Amino acid sequence: MIILIWIIVFILLVLFASVTQNMLFLGTALISIGLLFFFLRMKGMALATRAVFNIGIYACLWGALTIAASIANSAYEGWIFAEGFGGMFLLLGVYQGFVKAVVCREKTAAVYLGAKPRGTGVGTYYEPFFSFKYQNRQYQRTTGEIFRRRKLKKRYQEGREYTIYINPQNPNIICTKRYPGGASVLMICLGIVYLATPFWVNI
Repeated sequence: MIILIWIIVFILLVLFASVTQNMLFLGTALISIGLLFFFLRMKGMALATRAVFNIGIYACLWGALTIAASIANSAYEGWIFAEGFGGMFLLLGVYQGFVKAVVCREKTAAVYLGAKPRGTGVGTYYEPFFSFKYQNRQYQRTTGEIFRRRKLKKRYQEGREYTIYINPQNPNIICTKRYPGGASVLMICLGIVYLATPFWVNI
């Protein structure tokens, strides 16, 4: 619920920036989304923890610079931010949703060992944990994909075998499906929104 409210506040700030043509709102929105990434990292809910932390720093830095640019009546920093940040979101979403699915191209049987929690309280998600053998070597890995406990219980039973996909060049990289998940699609959409921002907000 907290994350949903955070995202709604971010969207409202961006809309205010569009309506008022005021970069102060955009800068505040950027800082708010940066703080959200720090929150996700702190709660252990981030799929790519290092990337999320770096994006959080980037968002807060460029949010502050965007506010400074607004006060100085300059549009340069805001435009550079929007394109750079949008590109980072888009690349991260494409990597998580498509590149990983492409490199994880070899099927193998794996035993489901259970789920590892990410986050706490109502914001807890779970990563499926598998054990499998590849080229005479045993692996135990999580996929990096997150699910609600109810969905995992419907989908998997501990001790049973399921088909997963691995990267034959690096079997530590695995996934349960070869199509983009909701998180990847969200990142791609955010990336497109940021890339388009200079064309519909006067920054």
